[in-house]
Amino acid sequence: MLVRRRVVAAGLALAVLGIARQAGATLGGDSLATPERRPQVISYVVQPGDTLWSIAQRVAPGDDPRAVVDAIRESRDTDTLYAGETITWMSD
Repeated sequence: MLVRRRVVAAGLALAVLGIARQAGATLGGDSLATPERRPQVISYVVQPGDTLWSIAQRVAPGDDPRAVVDAIRESRDTDTLYAGETITWMSD
């Protein structure tokens, strides 16, 4: 009888630890989890004389400008720039 109580108590303790661990992970308390990277949002106001190429170099200085130009062009459906227009870029 005493052995059965100990086994039941140990089982309950393990269940409580498992539930607490799951709750901690759900709430973001798991220290082993890798932190989530969120993209940085960059807003750029078009200046007179700007080109898609010059804007690409400003908003993503470490990236290949060709890929950035293509992405900006695709998101806007036009190559035409207007001074004062705001372009939003999400960097990784």
